[in-house]
Amino acid sequence: MKTKYILFSILLLICYACSKDSGNYDYSEVNKLTVVDTAGTPITEKTYDLMAGDTIDIQLKVSGTMPDFDPTKVNFTWVLGKDTIAKGTKVSFNSSMFAGGANVVMIRAVDYMTNAEYLYTINVNVTRGITRGIMILAEDAAKNGVLYLKSSLTTTSKLLTYSALGKNDEYPIGAEPLNVELIYSGGRYPSFALSSKKGDYAWMLVDLPTMTPTKLVSRKGTGMNGGDLNITYYKNFWNEINGSGYMVENGKVRYLANGYLRGDVYAGADNTYDFGKGNIAFTNFNQIKGTGLLGFDENSKRILLMQYNGSTPFVFPSVSQTLSSDPIEGVSYWGSGSDQDYGTGYAILLRNGDKISNYQTMNEFNWKTYRYEWTKFKKVGEGTVPNAEKAVDIRFNRWNAYFYYAVGRTIYRLPFASVTPSAYLTLPDDGSGDIVAWNFDREEAKANHQNIAIATYNPNSTKEKKGSFYHYSLKPDGKGQQVTPISSELYKIDKAVSVTLGVEL
Repeated sequence: MKTKYILFSILLLICYACSKDSGNYDYSEVNKLTVVDTAGTPITEKTYDLMAGDTIDIQLKVSGTMPDFDPTKVNFTWVLGKDTIAKGTKVSFNSSMFAGGANVVMIRAVDYMTNAEYLYTINVNVTRGITRGIMILAEDAAKNGVLYLKSSLTTTSKLLTYSALGKNDEYPIGAEPLNVELIYSGGRYPSFALSSKKGDYAWMLVDLPTMTPTKLVSRKGTGMNGGDLNITYYKNFWNEINGSGYMVENGKVRYLANGYLRGDVYAGADNTYDFGKGNIAFTNFNQIKGTGLLGFDENSKRILLMQYNGSTPFVFPSVSQTLSSDPIEGVSYWGSGSDQDYGTGYAILLRNGDKISNYQTMNEFNWKTYRYEWTKFKKVGEGTVPNAEKAVDIRFNRWNAYFYYAVGRTIYRLPFASVTPSAYLTLPDDGSGDIVAWNFDREEAKANHQNIAIATYNPNSTKEKKGSFYHYSLKPDGKGQQVTPISSELYKIDKAVSVTLGVEL
């Protein structure tokens, strides 16, 4: 009898489980949002690329699954970090709203029909710098550093201005700016080196897309005497991307190795040399880097030749007394040239009034001893350079073996082995003042420099900015014109002290 009751109970449970649920439930359809851009692409995790100074416009389209859905009633909020930066479906973002590099913006959408919240994210990649173009380091009236960037991708690109670097402008450029150098690597310009005479940092290696320093040399306590570091010269080594080069501090040369500043490169006992503000030339070509340093000594009035010991580059144990020049009285350092003919020829130019003397040495490979060997310095040429004391940025183009310099509004050149100047390029007579800084483009990208940028300054101008600059192409245009104007910016910058450019890849 018990068995019948058990079977009956199981049957009732099965019937109850299979019966229709007539409970009080709402089976109405729930609205579901879909958010896309104007091209119909889902907004979720979309990436936008934004150049410095540019603005992007974003417009959203929203739809729902309910027939009576009104998209204008959906509440959109755009959030960056902890800050609300915009509301609505149509927004406009300027690069100044973001840090350089990758930024994530959260979009919060609230459905008015159900109060359901939908979250989306977009990526905004901001390039605060430029990919190719011109960089000009200048100083304002108070001698504070100002950096100008002009992209060469279009002639109408905006001029960008920086007085500080870093994601939050936490690294001021410093006062009495000294030098800026673009760095080339693997078909692009990833960074640049910047130095100044005053400020928290004597030197910075800066990531160009984000304009954020990646390596720093502090000024405080890093001088050779234990005091503050005061440099008058910095030159980055050719084809070095990690921040390596020579600095000059109080006439002494120091080696910067991958952002780490070492002591005096001269390791000899008689350490009385004084290379002034930067009276040097040095081996700077591929495998011979760090094997030789040459400079005009302000104390002995000799051109000194320092050689490495054959095993440790960038350290010079002695001065070659036999290969260095005899004393040269009544002259001052004027300019230098390194690595002519793939690293074999070196020159120091000395000035006495308008008379320029050209002293040279060679560093040639001796197949008998199987090593590079230097020759004694000797004078190979002498000539007159009018207004030599006013020459600006004396530079050597090792690919065509000419020195170049600027006086007034003209750039002149003279051959490597003589002193016979001739005019090379004269700016149009537009009243923008004399040339104060200029440079060729980076030779690591293209030999035989193919671009030139020139900065001028007119102290008597009534404009707010008294500086200007010009960009010329040095490639033949097919019409017999070797020097072709590309763009100019008149009265847009402060007084330039250094120019660098990377146009070719």
